[in-house]
Amino acid sequence: MKYILPFLLLLFTSCSTTTVDISPGAEHYGEGKRNNQGEAHGAWTLYAKANNSVFAEGSYEQGKPVDDWLIKDTGGTKNAELEFSNGVLDGEYRLYYSSFTPKASGKLKTIGHIKSGSPIGNFIRYKPDSTVLVEYQVKESGEIIAIKGSQEIAKRQRAADQRLLNGIIDTIRLTPVKNP
Repeated sequence: MKYILPFLLLLFTSCSTTTVDISPGAEHYGEGKRNNQGEAHGAWTLYAKANNSVFAEGSYEQGKPVDDWLIKDTGGTKNAELEFSNGVLDGEYRLYYSSFTPKASGKLKTIGHIKSGSPIGNFIRYKPDSTVLVEYQVKESGEIIAIKGSQEIAKRQRAADQRLLNGIIDTIRLTPVKNP
């Protein structure tokens, strides 16, 4: 009788952890717990299929990303730190140079702010040598105003950062889909 409780605890714990592909051609898969509705819930780790390296670590509530997320490239270098609220990017984010930029690998690339999924506030984009490339502000209207550096560079870097964020966000949202 004394062995039944540990066995049931082990059985319950192992059944609540799931590995999922988003599709047969998926580039990522995840491991984590699900709630009774089959939605990702609690801590999850997402992996790149190419080399089974950790791509992202964070949490979900009812299938939506929440709180702090750490994103890594396939070389294991920190690529981004993001904050989510109810499935939406919300708060300060930091992007880092990946291992594909060897001299700058892991160095801070961008500090920015997102409020309820929309960029707003001050942004700083750094060069690989850690000097400021451009500093700019995004108004609620979406207007970009360069504070340091050119307006053209500010717009170009904002667009590049948004493309990277969109790719990361899509992967985080799509990887732990509901159980079939």
